[in-house]
Amino acid sequence: MISVEQIRGARGLLGWTQLDLARNCGLSKTVMNNLERQLVTPRLRTLETIKRKLEEHGIEFSGAYGVNLCNDIFKVNIYEGKDSFPRYMQDIIDKVKGTNIEPVHFNVDDQIVLNQGYEDIYFQYFSDLRRYGIHERVLTREGDRVRYAPYDTSTYKWMPKDLFSQNGYSIYGDTYSIFIYGKTNRVINIQNPMVAEIHMRQFDAAWKISKNMPKVEPRYNSYAVNNKKGASK
Repeated sequence: MISVEQIRGARGLLGWTQLDLARNCGLSKTVMNNLERQLVTPRLRTLETIKRKLEEHGIEFSGAYGVNLCNDIFKVNIYEGKDSFPRYMQDIIDKVKGTNIEPVHFNVDDQIVLNQGYEDIYFQYFSDLRRYGIHERVLTREGDRVRYAPYDTSTYKWMPKDLFSQNGYSIYGDTYSIFIYGKTNRVINIQNPMVAEIHMRQFDAAWKISKNMPKVEPRYNSYAVNNKKGASK
């Protein structure tokens, strides 16, 4: 039977929200959200329904994690555990340095990242953005005043609260990356131009209706000063 990771990956390939999938399967969004967050053990019948509906829309499943669109070729990488976030951030740097690609991030909550104990990794990521002259766009929840990134690497906007959800995603080049917080953190990287384009359009639509985040002191600066790691901007 299909796994939760395959369900998330399939939604990503189709550009579906949890609500889209729930409606197609005759389920509530709450049931789908609890299932994907692994808060409940799904019934076999529920998984069979989800699998059938996804297959009807062109999804193929293989093994424990394999998922792709029929007649489509792409690469899926899944990072799990404590090193999932560092690997994800390094993948962004590796793919965009030396290019004109602008990474974008949706549903960002910097406080969650800091609570996970990733500040050293976060600092290195933004230092690398600065080093390679990379700029990114970030959508965070309206009212959130926790900002880690320095101003020369990242532009933050407040997105409407009703668009914000717990799990974030990033798009960089032909890669669509989903970060899932939980007992075991996971990052699902889907490398496919069509999938990346679908989600970039969604991001751009949200970006247009979002407003600039008020000026706050980036946490990056205080970390740099406290650890004597470079000048702030």
